Amino acid sequence: MPKVRVAGFVFLLCMAAVGVAACSSKTSTTSTTSTTSTTAASGTTSTKTAFCGYNITLDKGSSSVSSAADLLTFLKANKAALDGFANNIPNDSIRADAQSLVTAARAAVAANDASTLGNPSLLANGAAIDTYCGVQGDGSPLPANFAAGKGTAFCTDEAAISAGLGSATTAAEAVAFLNANQAKISDFAANIPSAVQSDAQSLVTAANAAIAGNDGSLIQTQAVSTAANNVDLYCGVNH
Repeated sequence: MPKVRVAGFVFLLCMAAVGVAACSSKTSTTSTTSTTSTTAASGTTSTKTAFCGYNITLDKGSSSVSSAADLLTFLKANKAALDGFANNIPNDSIRADAQSLVTAARAAVAANDASTLGNPSLLANGAAIDTYCGVQGDGSPLPANFAAGKGTAFCTDEAAISAGLGSATTAAEAVAFLNANQAKISDFAANIPSAVQSDAQSLVTAANAAIAGNDGSLIQTQAVSTAANNVDLYCGVNH
């Protein structure tokens, strides 16, 4: 499902789009979420194929949304797709996640206000649905190596650095965190697997440059964002 894309290690996608303060709260005006009507789903024989088909349609259609206002317009204009998604919510482990998004989206449309759709729990539910459907937030397929590194020292370091940076509220705080955790960054670098060698090394280079120049903007480029998302996916983190 489309959503804020808060990648790990150095805020990455979220920082590049909206800045460090917004990413620290895990919310932003770029938030989107695929949702539907709970009532419609409850009396319908659901299938994963149809459900995921509508999810992918909504993901791809909303991938260019850049504000809460745009999101609201998108939700209103894509009622048919939302209804199709609703009518096919599977009656399995993903049902609660999908229904929570249903409630939030319908409330947003009714209130003419999509700002609440950046809630961290909703973003997590959206990511869970995308993983269930085998796609990323933009509707593209998950890579073959998705979650291949989950549980490794490399991914443990990635998660710790991501969490620390996620608590920063300014670029200066982010750089301060990197300065205070250079040993963790070094360990991350020492454990880079061949599967994400280039992407992970680019993150290390960007982090070290930010430390050396005391410049948080060096971790806000699109190239860094893309590399971080690839590393996150390898570690089993879908945004």
